Amino acid sequence: MVERKTDNLITVSAAEKLIRSHDADCALFYLWQCFRESSDRELAAGELCMTRAQIDNAAEKLSRMGFGPEEEIPSPGIVSATGSPTPEPADDPPDYSGEEIVQVLNSDKSFQALKDRLQEITGKTLSRSELSSLLGIYRHLGLPADVIYVLFQYCSDISHSMYGNSRTPTVRYIEKTAYSWANAGVSSAEEAEAYAEKHKALLSETGKIKQALEIYDRKLTTNEQGYITSWIEMGYHEEAIRMAYERTIDNIGKLSMPYMNKIIIRWNEDGLFSVEQIEQKDHPEKVRSGGRLKRSGRTSGGADEDFDPDEIDKISITKG
Repeated sequence: MVERKTDNLITVSAAEKLIRSHDADCALFYLWQCFRESSDRELAAGELCMTRAQIDNAAEKLSRMGFGPEEEIPSPGIVSATGSPTPEPADDPPDYSGEEIVQVLNSDKSFQALKDRLQEITGKTLSRSELSSLLGIYRHLGLPADVIYVLFQYCSDISHSMYGNSRTPTVRYIEKTAYSWANAGVSSAEEAEAYAEKHKALLSETGKIKQALEIYDRKLTTNEQGYITSWIEMGYHEEAIRMAYERTIDNIGKLSMPYMNKIIIRWNEDGLFSVEQIEQKDHPEKVRSGGRLKRSGRTSGGADEDFDPDEIDKISITKG
C-alpha cells in the first residue's frame, strides 16, 4: 500500500510540547487537525473514535499549551489565486540551543529588542523553543528587524480583529506568517507594510464573502480560499459573488465553487463586475424601468442560461 504523504508537518517546538504534555488525546487531535486542515470537533470525534467530551478536553488543553484559535487564522500568502498552497522552504528551521540563543542575545542588540517586543505582544516570558523560533525568523529566514516589527504588529492586529483585544497571537502563528512573507519576497519595511495592508483587506473581504456564501460554522477549505482570492483579485465583491452563489443554488441545488467560478469567469470575459452591470446585460428592460431583481438567478433570459445544469457533471467538483 502506498503511504499517503502530507505537507502539513508539525514543527519541532510543537512536537516537543505534545510529547511533554503526556496526553495522547491532545497529540492525536492535533495531528488530525494538521492532516485534515480542519477543526471540526464532531468530525474529529467520529474519525478518531473518541467522544465529543474527549475532543473538547483535548482542544481546551491544546489552547492552554499555546495551540489556540489563532492557529486557525489564515496566513496571508499561503494560498495562491489558483488555490494551490505556497510551499514553505524545504529545510526545517534550526532548533537553536539555549547557549546559542544566549550568545545572540548578548551580542546582537537588534535581536534583544525583538525578543523584548515579542514578549510585550504575547504578554509572557518566551520559552527556549519560542526564542528558537524567533531566532529562526531572524537568522534562518533572514528577515530584517524592521520587517519583523511590522510582522509582529500585523499578527497582533489580525488576532485582535478576530478574537478581541484580550487575545494575543501565538509565536507559532507569527512563525507561520513569517514563512509566507519570506516566500513572497518581502525584504523591506515598506514592502512589509504594503503587504500587510493588502492582506488585511483581503481577509476582511474574504470574511464578507464567506458570510455571503452562508458558510458560518467552519473554516474555508484551501480550494475555497483559492477561488475566493482569485475572484477578489479579478475585482468582484460580495454582492456580485452572492449573485453567482444564488444562481448556482438555483441551477444545481448546492454550493459548488467550480460552477460559481464558471459563472464569474464568464462575467469577467464580458467585462461585467457590478450587480448593476450584470443585471443590465441580463434584463436591460427591467433596469431601464428602474426595477431591481430580488433574486438574480430565478428569472428568464439571464446570463446564467448559458450554463446547462447537465454540464456540471463535466466539471471536476472539489470538496466545498
